[in-house]
Amino acid sequence: MPGFAGFQDSLWTKTAISAPEYRTLEGTADYDVVIVGAGFTGLSTALALAEKGSRVAVIDSHEPGWGASGRNGGQIIPGLKWDPDQLVEKLGEHQGRKVFEFAKSSSNKAIDIIKRHELDCDLHDQGWLQAVHNVSAHESALKRAEQWREHGIDVKELSEAEAARSIGSDYYKSAFLYPNAGTIQPLSFARELARTIIEKGGHVYENAPAKDISKRQGRWQVTTDTGILKADKVVVATNGYSDDLIPDLRKSIVDLTSFIVATKPLSAEAQRTIFPGRQGCSDTRRVLTYMRMDDEGRLLLGGRGSYADPDSAASFRDVEHKLDRIFPQLKGTEWESRWFGRFAVTPDFLPHLHEPQPGLMCMLGYSGRGVAMGTAIGQPLAQYLIDGNQEGLPLPITTQKAIPFYSMRRLGIVAMTNWYRLLDLWG
Repeated sequence: MPGFAGFQDSLWTKTAISAPEYRTLEGTADYDVVIVGAGFTGLSTALALAEKGSRVAVIDSHEPGWGASGRNGGQIIPGLKWDPDQLVEKLGEHQGRKVFEFAKSSSNKAIDIIKRHELDCDLHDQGWLQAVHNVSAHESALKRAEQWREHGIDVKELSEAEAARSIGSDYYKSAFLYPNAGTIQPLSFARELARTIIEKGGHVYENAPAKDISKRQGRWQVTTDTGILKADKVVVATNGYSDDLIPDLRKSIVDLTSFIVATKPLSAEAQRTIFPGRQGCSDTRRVLTYMRMDDEGRLLLGGRGSYADPDSAASFRDVEHKLDRIFPQLKGTEWESRWFGRFAVTPDFLPHLHEPQPGLMCMLGYSGRGVAMGTAIGQPLAQYLIDGNQEGLPLPITTQKAIPFYSMRRLGIVAMTNWYRLLDLWG
């Protein structure tokens, strides 16, 4: 749609480092592993495989980082929707603790990859603020923080005054600071991962949408418009942009749209007082708002918009109005960028790992925490592709299931979102 292309309009596209030179697929090529989707999951898995000496290729319909990986808020946040005790209740003692440990450590693993490979992506690892919007939300946030402390994470509770100083706003009642988190320029991160894969001997193809995946003579064959890639194993890592390449994969998740806006660079005083610690932040509302500063002094705000993709600046008004409520001192500030992207949510709010056929893996459904978990899953997934040992996987391999009444999902999402907004208003 004119003016709102999502990727091209993103602040990250305008400010990212230059992309490395990607390959164009022509003819037939042979690999140990082919990965479909060059977001954080696909790229981190390819990097881990390349480091282990595997012949690996990543293909993308557009370019690395074109989807949610290059459009998100750039916050490396640990954890899931579920608290540790809830995961144990849902999954059992062993698997519940295993999934929590993965989610808890995912942010540190992503940050470690950035530091180890010296990736140029504006990393700030000063933590994440969970801003609390009312008293009842504080009780839930405190319960979660206490459980995380029991698992070795020194979560700091901030009073109303401390929260106001840390955020630059007195809108919130309190906050919790999680130290194991950070912020990045996400498109730069994707491009740096791709560059490192290439340096390690892997291949990265752009403008190569997969049209078919099939098994021929004991090996997998990924067919595109311009060529064929043959491999022993294939990973599909398309997340919220999944199509019908794998039957019913798209129908196993709900793709939600997140809208983000960025101001023009703020005054020196505003830059000094708004998120002075340069943490990322999101609040405790059911329809939450997430916020952060970038390296050039812009304030970013994001949240749920309409289910449909935006068609004008008016589509972003719900998100923009949050500026006046949360940061009234910035009223009248001009907006520089507006963009959107899709992310995948699963019915149980857990990331899903599937193996519909031996040697064909699908990984998706981070429910808004894909920067950390999508990056962290790469190493164990790569190891599983090499040795086949499921015990080394932090997530269970589950059966792929289509969501019932999938064609009605839009009505359900709209109704649920409106209900959540009412609950937020009531407290």
